[in-house]
Amino acid sequence: MLNPFVLNFSTALFHLIVKCLETMIDLGDKAFGALCLARKLHLINLIQFMDINFLAYPNF
Repeated sequence: MLNPFVLNFSTALFHLIVKCLETMIDLGDKAFGALCLARKLHLINLIQFMDINFLAYPNF
């Protein structure tokens, strides 16, 4: 049987990780929604949004 402290700690850590993931997914949804809205309003041209030269010749 695991030590109750270790069990509580790992459970708390698990919940924290899940909460962080949920927050990240939520922020990602908001960012994606903003990008879609910007495209609909023609504020962002995706070709300009991505630097083609950088994609073709990445400088590592």
